[in-house]
Amino acid sequence: MAADLDRTLRDARQIELRALRALDSTRSGHFRSVFLGHGMELEQVREYVPGDDVRHIDWNATARSGRPFVKVHVEERDLTVLLVLDVSPSSAFGTVGSTKRERMAELAAVLAFAALRGDDRVGLVLFSDHVEAVVPPGRGRAHVLSLVRRILAHEPTGRSTRIAPALEHLRALTPRKAAVFLVSDLFTPDEDPAVQERALRVAALKHEVVAVRCTDALEEALPDVGWLVVEDAETGELVELDTSSTAVRERYAAEADAHHAEIVSRLRRCDVDVLHVRTDRPWVPALGAFLSHRVRRNR
Repeated sequence: MAADLDRTLRDARQIELRALRALDSTRSGHFRSVFLGHGMELEQVREYVPGDDVRHIDWNATARSGRPFVKVHVEERDLTVLLVLDVSPSSAFGTVGSTKRERMAELAAVLAFAALRGDDRVGLVLFSDHVEAVVPPGRGRAHVLSLVRRILAHEPTGRSTRIAPALEHLRALTPRKAAVFLVSDLFTPDEDPAVQERALRVAALKHEVVAVRCTDALEEALPDVGWLVVEDAETGELVELDTSSTAVRERYAAEADAHHAEIVSRLRRCDVDVLHVRTDRPWVPALGAFLSHRVRRNR
């Protein structure tokens, strides 16, 4: 037990250092704009004047009055960042670089430390096929490190992945709009797609939701190593594949691409942005480019 604790503390410290380096290598203004730029609350509705941004037109008030009205927002001083992180058995998988859980912990640490620099609160929801653990939003370095340790040390009790219960739990964490980062491999074979999509839509209506999909190289392409037995970490299903066959490898890659495209399409239908990272590739440039794109898009 003591050895496990020491290893978790050591891993958490290493992740903190990598997260801070990643944060310093990416312009922190991007994080500030993503976190605080969307923390807006309605101040008033007033009649449109030339020069107002047409994107802020209040169509309901306009229809009732017959004259154009716009919504005026003010920036919230205090924003809550919620990390909704997948700890299902499939998150422990990894063949190159790191496991998905380790990569997701690094990403969560970067987002948490970015929020810390803005003096924002950070909370955590760990989930599998149910909500496994919840850490209420808090501030400070000690709080952020406790989140990282919780992610690394948690032993899941669930056997599969369902996103809806985790998103539905957000109502209990904060009554106000939050920046929600759903960090998962998004493999949800046991979840009804309609139930998942409804939960995503409801969450995105209230919060700023970003999905971070984390995958391993082997989940997207097979190496040519002859016969290979693959076990699904969540269902236990065993599949035997002849990876020396070009046709088998091409079909596997095509199905993986189609599955990813389906996931992205579902998320975008629900007004959820998607960032895709892999355990075997540098992820800091991808995160920086993603956040820069959001800043430019929302100006």
